[in-house]
Amino acid sequence: MRLVVMTTFPAAGPLFVGGTLAKHAQNGDDCYLVSLSAGEAMTNIVPEEQLIKDNTRNLKEAARVLGIREARVLDFKDTDISNSPELKMVVNNLIRELKPDLLITHTTNSTHPDFKEAANAVVDASFLAMLQAGKWARDFDALGSHMVSKLFTFEVPEFTVGFEPDVFIDITDYIDVKTEAVGCLRTSRELGWEDIEKWTSRFLGQNRYWGQHSGVKYAEPFKRMRTHEIHIRASEYLSR
Repeated sequence: MRLVVMTTFPAAGPLFVGGTLAKHAQNGDDCYLVSLSAGEAMTNIVPEEQLIKDNTRNLKEAARVLGIREARVLDFKDTDISNSPELKMVVNNLIRELKPDLLITHTTNSTHPDFKEAANAVVDASFLAMLQAGKWARDFDALGSHMVSKLFTFEVPEFTVGFEPDVFIDITDYIDVKTEAVGCLRTSRELGWEDIEKWTSRFLGQNRYWGQHSGVKYAEPFKRMRTHEIHIRASEYLSR
């Protein structure tokens, strides 16, 4: 199985999907993490060029801890991401290249413009990646087409309204790995949090909450996006 997570900034994957990534990776799945930007607009204290370098390095360190096969940082501008034809083409090509069985991105219910725009672009591109002709299939001979059969979204709590998850992943056995991976995000922590305890409580509190909600100690919540129903085929029996 191949799992691809697409986020808008490098820290989002480890912070909000890290336990799920570690669980899939340790169970033998190929996991990929794609950040559309380098998070270079997070502060004016540090020059953008340094932030790009540091955030990229931190993400790749976190990816190694989680067991991710590959982490990529693209060059879309932080805080200026939009559901543009350019972004949809890039995501379309990534889906065709990586061919995920599972695709995870931000919720479309976000109040953060980058998160909302990126989520809509991923949803749109997951349809466009199925096409076998036209401008979206320019590299069809090399990349082919691909149908994303399962698309899930996650929340960044402080920027989300009306997120109602319907899938909960038990990450209790992977919380230590997630904590170690999040510890690699040194730039994000040092610029916004006073100490490591407050930093880790940012995700531990959320994971405890959803764990209690779903009957385990720690859980990560997701919302299944219902897409491409037209391509679902009828079965002979309900059990198949």
